[in-house]
Amino acid sequence: MKSQVLVRSSFGMFVALSLFACQSSFAQTSLQIRNNSMVIQSGGKTMVLNAPSSSIYSSSKIIQTNSTQRTAVTLNTTSLKRPCWLTVAIAKGQLNGQIKIGNQVIQSLKGSRTVVNLAPYLSSGTKTIDISGKYQPARGSLRIEFSGAGTQVSQQASGSGIFNHRLIVTVR
Repeated sequence: MKSQVLVRSSFGMFVALSLFACQSSFAQTSLQIRNNSMVIQSGGKTMVLNAPSSSIYSSSKIIQTNSTQRTAVTLNTTSLKRPCWLTVAIAKGQLNGQIKIGNQVIQSLKGSRTVVNLAPYLSSGTKTIDISGKYQPARGSLRIEFSGAGTQVSQQASGSGIFNHRLIVTVR
């Protein structure tokens, strides 16, 4: 994924800064404009570009590139006799989004926590569950967890306010 930001110097020249982010499907890059400085965060690293004699232009104050996080789980068909819980939660914040299987929305995400039993939607074969939306505050800590039949998988994200997660469940 590639993002560009234009920086105009005091001489009126434009410089294009290209970010090559998301080398893995789990990477997330955020770019923020703060007091004539540009802060770039990617892969756990932070870079600050100070521009005391420059003006940094962007259509919004924060430019972010988000990728889809993926988690794969394999279950036995007997596992579906018991609940398989999917939990989407944010500590001290609000969610707004949805959980989809194929083109069907199976649950809206609202409030600070949503729990849904996926067992009724699963059968032999592979199902892709897409979990996406926004959360506030953007610096909050989002947790997506799947648990059932002795399997527990948890992913955490923070810092962007936007999430896209794909849970791939194979039942054999």
